[in-house]
Amino acid sequence: MNLKPGSTVIPLLLLTEFIPIQSEKSEAKERLLKPLSRKSKLMNNLDRNWNNLFGKYATDETAWYGLWTAYSSNQEVSQSKRVIRSFQSNLDNTIITHTSRYIDAQDNVVDEKAWQIDRETCNRPDGVVHPAMPWMRSLSLGATATAWISPRFIPGKPFGVELFFREDDQRSCMEKTVNSIELCIFENI
Repeated sequence: MNLKPGSTVIPLLLLTEFIPIQSEKSEAKERLLKPLSRKSKLMNNLDRNWNNLFGKYATDETAWYGLWTAYSSNQEVSQSKRVIRSFQSNLDNTIITHTSRYIDAQDNVVDEKAWQIDRETCNRPDGVVHPAMPWMRSLSLGATATAWISPRFIPGKPFGVELFFREDDQRSCMEKTVNSIELCIFENI
């Protein structure tokens, strides 16, 4: 893929409203057929994306324990690390605190980073901005899948995609950058 500085990568993202079954069907159909203003549609998608990404987090910390393995372009393990990613919401779910703790073989935290993700400033039409990498966006692909993408190629900045898949108390992810592939499995304990 030849990318030039400033190139835009358009993610294929469909934020749809599913029509409920049986009795609610005609009411939902009317709602879908009723024209919405552009601003109303945008707000609907912004709310849906935020709620799919962060709606289940509460004021109690939700911790995901994981093993992160990086592979070089030669398909060799280049790094492996244990990580605890945690998310905590304020009362009205408008600020999410994301903390990543990196653990060594003796179960000691060797590095910890924390970020505040504010709904008012970080929730944008092209995805949620993460303060750690403001040139990337988080997008909900539904209740069980999420992507963290680089929507535009910027020289000197990491360029790639990280996909998250969730089932019950397990979450797996795959990150692809120009030079490596990283795989991780997280469990909510």
